[in-house]
Order: sequence, then C-alpha cells, then structure tokens
Amino acid sequence: MEGSGNKNLSLATLFSIACVWFGSHVGGGFATGNQTWQYYASYGWIAIITPVLAMGLLALVLRQAVVFSHIHQAFAYDEFFKKLWEPYPKLELIFEIYFIIILMVAVGVAIAGAASLFVAYIPYALAAFLTGLILFFTTIFGAHVMRRAATFMCIIILLACALIFGIGIAAQSAGISALTETELPSGTWKPLSLVFVYAGFQAVVLPAFIACCKEVRTSKSASIAAFLGFIMNGGYLTLGVLLLLIWQGVGGLNFAAITLPNLEICNALGGGWLYWCYFVTLFLAFISTGVSCIFGMVARLENKIFKNSTGLLANITARRALISAIVMLVSVSLSLFGLTALVRYGYGMCGYIGIFAVILPILIIGTVKINKHKKAHPEFMA
Repeated sequence: MEGSGNKNLSLATLFSIACVWFGSHVGGGFATGNQTWQYYASYGWIAIITPVLAMGLLALVLRQAVVFSHIHQAFAYDEFFKKLWEPYPKLELIFEIYFIIILMVAVGVAIAGAASLFVAYIPYALAAFLTGLILFFTTIFGAHVMRRAATFMCIIILLACALIFGIGIAAQSAGISALTETELPSGTWKPLSLVFVYAGFQAVVLPAFIACCKEVRTSKSASIAAFLGFIMNGGYLTLGVLLLLIWQGVGGLNFAAITLPNLEICNALGGGWLYWCYFVTLFLAFISTGVSCIFGMVARLENKIFKNSTGLLANITARRALISAIVMLVSVSLSLFGLTALVRYGYGMCGYIGIFAVILPILIIGTVKINKHKKAHPEFMA
C-alpha cells in the first residue's frame, strides 16, 4: 500500500473497475424502464436531479469502501463487514441477510420480466414457470458459459439502451422544454427519500466492486474509479428518465399502467426491427441476470448449508442443484406478483435494508475508522 513507485492505475483500468458497477446496475429492471419510472420519472421533472444525487451518494459509499478494504486487506464482503462492525462482528449478518434477499428478488424480477415479454403469447404463470426451468438448467449445466457472456451482455444492453434513448429523445425533443412547466405530482420529499432507497438496493454491487479494487493503491485512484462509475450510471439513468418524461402521454402511453415502458416506446416509434431488437435484448438481459444471481447465491451457500450432510448431499454438485432448486422455487413464487410489484416493493424493501446495512455504516462508521487510521498513518494510500 505504501510501496515506492507509481501507484496510480491507468485510466483504462479504472474505467474497467467502474464498468463492474455499471454492469450490476444495467440489468433487466433498468433496461425495461419500469425501475426508472417507479423511482424517478413518475415524480416529474425533479427526476432529472434525483438520479444524480442517488448515484453520487453511492459513488461516495463505494469510494469509502475501497479505502476501508485496503486498511484491513478485506476484499471479501464477509471479512469487510466484520472489520467494519468491530467490536461487534456478528452484525455483518445484516449484510448477509440483505444480500440473500436482494438476490432472491432480482431472480424474481428476471423471471417476471421474461414472463411479461411472452404474456401476449402464453399465460403469464406458464411463462414464469418455463423461464424458471430455463434458468435452473442453465445454472446447472451452463453457468460458466453465462458468466463469460456477462461482459458481452452488458455491452449489448448498453448499446441497445443508447439506441432507444437516442432515437426516442430525438423523436420527442420538443417536449424537453416543457418539462419544467409541469408541477410536481406529490411535493419533493418522496422522490428525495427514494434517492437513499435506490442507492440502498444498488449497493448490492459492493462485494464485486471492492473485490476488483485490490490494485487500487491511492485515494486518488479510488476517487477516480468511483467518479467514472458515477458518470456512467448517473448519465445513463438520467437519459432513461428523460426518455420516459417526454414520452409520457404521447399516443396515449401511460407508464404507470405499463410493465415494459421502453419496449412500448419502441413500439410507438414504429415497431419493426427496433422493437424486436430490444425484445431480444431484454430477454437475454433477464436470463443473464437471473443466472448470475443464482450462481452467486449457490457459490455463497454451497459450503454453508448441507455441507455436513451424508449420502447424496455430500456431493457438491447435488448440493448446488438443491440450493438452485430452492432459489428457483422461491423466485418463481415471487415472480407471480409481477414485475411492477417486485420492483416497487421488493427492491424498495431491499433499499431500506441497504440504507442501514451498507450506506449509513460505511459513511459513518467507515469514515470515522478511515480518518482515525489516516491520522496514525499519514502515508496511507497517499
């Protein structure tokens, strides 16, 4: 940490670290526009500001987390939170519970989203069940393939969103100037409180982010990585908000009653290739997100539960299959509530837990411990 030589990482390396955060954020919930509508655009023009505040808050949390992880060389989230909560290390279980719940909800969102795509062709419950089966067998037999495709999928979603954001905003650019002329539907306290809730459930990226920051050896590099993530996530989120704001009401569109707003905008733009391109992108995003979350859950639990079992469950593959099946059963059940309900209430609940499990502990306890350490070691991450 305090070695000699140039300790600053290249901009390209720091950008790749920021992409870890971006890849976690830009999943099916974001790509549909449902998440963006519920937490931002439904509250009017103030939604141009609140995404910036939410991503700025999370950027600060992640920056502090990186510095704290280097103090204790704790790059695995369980060790990180044990050190953060000392002398009460058992409180790290708060994050463990948060992490398991949000992964369950995320898989439920993936299944509900994929089912919503096909509800015009087959019953919703059947679509959810078939999507669950696809995720289950893909996890058992092809998780390594899907993990290798994660970066590719992130790029596809990034490009597809850029395409619809660009075309959609250009098509209704005249509506931008009228945004500030509209009144806020319910004051400002609710959208401002959702800044913390949104940052709370997006804080699920923390384990992956700190794991990728072992080579970040200066406070400046930690700040740049977090700032680049802020620009990427805040920028895309704001564009997504702007798209929904200027399309609300156009051609009778009512996003409060639409499960997949961005797909409906594609349809309003004429459908055709744009609609089907985004349709396929959403489906792949849901499958990729679902498999990644299930894989993460299995990897976390396979040596924590059933590990002392005898017989069939003594086999690690059998334990993985059982854990995956349990996750799928819970997640398919959750998906029956629908995408909109899961995004609103499921992610909302995780957001509130995240405020107390991640946001406040790192900003308060973490900052105090960082300042104390830097006072005793002024050379630390200089």
